[in-house]
Amino acid sequence: MEDTSQNNDGMLVSWAIPEYVKHERGWKWYLTSSIIGIALVLWGVFTANFLFAIIIVMAGLIMFLTSQREPEQVPFAVTAGGILIGDHFHPYYEFRNFSILYEPPHLKCLYLVSEKRVRPLIKIQLEDTDPNTVRKTLLQFLPEDLQRVEESLTEMIARVYKL
Repeated sequence: MEDTSQNNDGMLVSWAIPEYVKHERGWKWYLTSSIIGIALVLWGVFTANFLFAIIIVMAGLIMFLTSQREPEQVPFAVTAGGILIGDHFHPYYEFRNFSILYEPPHLKCLYLVSEKRVRPLIKIQLEDTDPNTVRKTLLQFLPEDLQRVEESLTEMIARVYKL
């Protein structure tokens, strides 16, 4: 955990974000995903691809367990020195640029493109925060990526299928 006491003083915009997006899934979603999951596990067993079968079981367990609890709220702030996500402070030099996609009610996100290869894209839910305020604030410190005009195909699939 990094020391953030010196970085909180210049807080310009802040809000709380959920640690993950919790989807409202009905019984039809659970029935369909269970059938698909069981079919994939059986296919893995019949083709002697046991690692695949184990991965499918683990993914199903993780999805089930995360659906049983509420996501914690994590503080997020744009400060004069960088970005604060929870207890971790990220100076602006760690980021290449930012973009905001805002198409309520489904898409209200801030994207921060990191210089790090481990996690090149950080997606932050805007919640009820004014996107224009966030944009104006971040433009003081980072360039805006105007090429990103829609969410990626994998993000759209994950949103539509509630993954």
